[in-house]
Amino acid sequence: KIALKTLSRSARSLMLLVLIYQRFPSKKEKLKQTLEEALRREPGMASASFTLALLYAKEKETQRAIALLESAVEESENSGLPSLHVALGDLYRKERRTQDALSCYNSALKFDGKCKKAQHGIAEI
Repeated sequence: KIALKTLSRSARSLMLLVLIYQRFPSKKEKLKQTLEEALRREPGMASASFTLALLYAKEKETQRAIALLESAVEESENSGLPSLHVALGDLYRKERRTQDALSCYNSALKFDGKCKKAQHGIAEI
């Protein structure tokens, strides 16, 4: 209990709990709550946004995942995180928003010209 109280003080500490919860499928709801709390404490936190968006996408909450990633991409536009752009591009592609997907994949390639996932996404379109 003491460890949990200590860990729950900051968004970054909560991400340590996320790593633990991710290993246990039975803790999916706790995982989601912890990610949401991390984002309340540090809005736009890329790692929390990315992980929560993937969880939403798995649960077929595509619009929620897209909204979260759009916000994360906007917050971290200059941070050089191609994974956010690729994930958003993948969701756009599933929603048949081809131009938006291409834009995301191209943004990912601006940060990492050899990003295989972005190249694959473009090839799929």
